[in-house]
Amino acid sequence: MLTVAALAGCAAQCPPPPAPRIVDTSCSWVKPMTASSSDTPDTKREVIAYELARQKNCPKEPQ
Repeated sequence: MLTVAALAGCAAQCPPPPAPRIVDTSCSWVKPMTASSSDTPDTKREVIAYELARQKNCPKEPQ
């Protein structure tokens, strides 16, 4: 019975837990990519699409 009373008191007076902290580290490992002259046209398009997305999401170069 004492445990129930203790838990009931905490529900009214204890502060809420802190919100989770999300740390995005994706730009630290994503590197620039270049097409090769031996790449197919489809591969070159994919490299261009990758680079556009990388530049949009990671505007600064990783250090």
